[in-house]
Amino acid sequence: MKPTETKKIFFSDLSEKTEKKSIAKEINKIQKKKLRDLEFETYVKKIELVMKNKVLLATQIKLEKTVEYFSEIFNHAPVGYFILDNNGIIINVNIKGCKLLGIDGKQLIGKPFSVFLHGESCQDDFYRHRNVVMDNNKLNKIETEILKKDGSICSVILGGNVVNDENGNFKYHLTTICDFTKSKEDAKKVELALVKEKELSEMKSRFISMASHEFRTPLCTILMSASLIDSYDKTEDSLKRKQHTKKIVSSVNGLKEILSEFLSMSKIENNLICNHPETFNLIKFTEETIAGSITENRIINYKDLGECQDVYLDSKLLKVCLTSIINNAVKFSSNASKIEITTKKNTNGNIKISIKDHGIGIPEEDKARIFEPFFRAENTDTIHGIGLGLNIVKKIIEVMGGTITFESKINEGSVFILNFSGKKKQYE
Repeated sequence: MKPTETKKIFFSDLSEKTEKKSIAKEINKIQKKKLRDLEFETYVKKIELVMKNKVLLATQIKLEKTVEYFSEIFNHAPVGYFILDNNGIIINVNIKGCKLLGIDGKQLIGKPFSVFLHGESCQDDFYRHRNVVMDNNKLNKIETEILKKDGSICSVILGGNVVNDENGNFKYHLTTICDFTKSKEDAKKVELALVKEKELSEMKSRFISMASHEFRTPLCTILMSASLIDSYDKTEDSLKRKQHTKKIVSSVNGLKEILSEFLSMSKIENNLICNHPETFNLIKFTEETIAGSITENRIINYKDLGECQDVYLDSKLLKVCLTSIINNAVKFSSNASKIEITTKKNTNGNIKISIKDHGIGIPEEDKARIFEPFFRAENTDTIHGIGLGLNIVKKIIEVMGGTITFESKINEGSVFILNFSGKKKQYE
C-alpha cells in the first residue's frame, strides 16, 4: 500500500473517531438536559403532591371536625333520635333517646324499635306510620306512648322520615321522639281547672237558689206566725198561739241548722277543724247521740255487734257526723219506717258504724255527686235542706282518718257506713 493511501485511511479513521466523540458529547449533553428536566419535573410534581397532600389533610381534618360537630348535635339534641334500617331495627340512637327509654345505647342497638312502644295498639300505629313514611318519602308524625325500663309510660310525639343516598336509594329511616307528657299533664290540669270553675259556677248558682229558698220560707213562717199571734188574744185561743209559737221555734231551729252547716263548712275550708281523739265507750256514746237527735218519735233500733266497747276517736267530731246522718235518715223516710243503727269494733281495733233507713233512697244518676257541696238529689225537692250535710260529714270523717261509703236503692232506702282503722297512731 502506498504511503499516500495509508495517510488517507488514517485521517479518515481520525475524522470518524472525532465525529463519534462529537456525537457522543452531544448525546451526553442531551441526556444530561433531559435528566435535569426530568429532575425538575419530578421536583415540581413532588411540590404539587406535597401541596395536594396538605389540602387533603386540611380537608380531612375539617371533615372530621364537621363529623364530630354533627355527632355532638345528634347526641345532645333535645329530642330523641333513632336511626332504623328498613326492617325497623335500631342501628344508632342519641343520648336523649336513651334517657327517654331509660336504657343504655349499647343495649338498644340491634333491637326492633317497636318493642319499646306501649301495647299492641301503639305498635300497630307505628307500623302504619312507618309504611306511610316509606311509601311517600315524606315527614309524618303521630302521637303514641313508649314504655320505659322502669315500667312507666310516657306520652310522645313520634316523627319519621326516610334518608336516601346520593343515588336516591333507601339509606335509613330516621325516627324522632319528643316527650310531651308534661304538656299533656298541663293540658289536663287546665281542663280540670275549667271543669272545676264550671262546677264552682254551678255550685254558686245552686247555693244562691237554695239559700234564698231555705231562708225565705222559715222567715215567712216566722213573720206570718208572729203577726197572727197578736190576733189570738183570748184565753180560748191559747192552743192556736202555742201552734204558731211552735212554728216560730221550728223555723228558728231550721235557720240555726243552716247557719251551723255554713259555719262548719267555713271551718273545714280554712283547715280550722282538728282531730283530737280520746278513749270513750262507743255504745254509751251512740245511745246518747240517738237520744239527742231529731228523731220525731221515730222507731230507731240500735245494736252493737262488736267485741270491744272502748274506742279511740274524736267524740265531738263523730257526734256531728252521726247526728247529721241520723237526721237525714229521719228527714228522708216516712214516720212509719224504722231506722237501724249498728256499731262494731273488732279485736284488731277496726270500727264500723252503719245507719240504715227505709226511705226514698238515692237515684242512680245522683249517687256519684251525693257528697258534693250544695248538691241535692232529684227526689228531694219537697224536703228542706241546702245539700251541705253529707259534704261536711265526709270531710270531717277524712280529717279523723276514716272513710264513708253508702248503698242505696230508690224507694227502698239507704245505708251509710263509717269505717275507722284500728291503728291508734292514725288518730294521734
